[in-house]
Amino acid sequence: MVQGAPANKVAVFTWGAGWHGLGANVMPPGGSVTALAMMGEDLYIGGSFVVSSINATNIVKASAAGEWSALGGGVIGRGTTVPINALAVRGHELFAAGTITNAGGVEVRAIAKWDGTNWQTMGSGFEMIPSSPTASALAVFEDSIYVGGLFVRAGGRPSTHIARWIPEIPLRITGGSFAPGSVSISAETMPGLKLRLDGSPDLSAWLPVDTVKSYSEVETLTDANPASGRRFYRVVAEP
Repeated sequence: MVQGAPANKVAVFTWGAGWHGLGANVMPPGGSVTALAMMGEDLYIGGSFVVSSINATNIVKASAAGEWSALGGGVIGRGTTVPINALAVRGHELFAAGTITNAGGVEVRAIAKWDGTNWQTMGSGFEMIPSSPTASALAVFEDSIYVGGLFVRAGGRPSTHIARWIPEIPLRITGGSFAPGSVSISAETMPGLKLRLDGSPDLSAWLPVDTVKSYSEVETLTDANPASGRRFYRVVAEP
């Protein structure tokens, strides 16, 4: 109850009307609500619960009209833990993090993405050695998703307790200068990434010749001792 009105697990506050229940208040008495996120006028509710009337498991969507609906087959967590600790929205995508092991029948590791129709993995997810991973916090900034929690690897890379997920790494070569004793390549990417310049005589065997941490949108990499003869170059961006 909230201000005398039924509001099981979820309540809404509006100026003038105060607190009131959300929609038909179909949330069951048991379980818990641990995360909320808005996408347009729709509210996404995550936690540990089952709404059997709409076949929703641990996550539901409540529309502005008060209609509740399931998100595919929902999500399942590890053992008796709360499956969802955090929700975040980027455009038309919803991200759920917690102790999730299965999202809509898809095996995941602590995090999953809902595209409006299906659940998807986010790479190989998180790892915690020797125990199991838990994602506890989500934040969206520009195109990246930032995740905090109990893990030591993210997407197969070492990442202790905090990680950044980038859907696509932007990279564009913007120019270069060529001289007998030096070759410089300028590349545009997002700050915070590591850029590597590789050289090859035949487009088959590549050797790294320079690396730089990107602190601005455009960085320059240099081959200070270019080999004689024909030479090919490429720039690789890494998180």
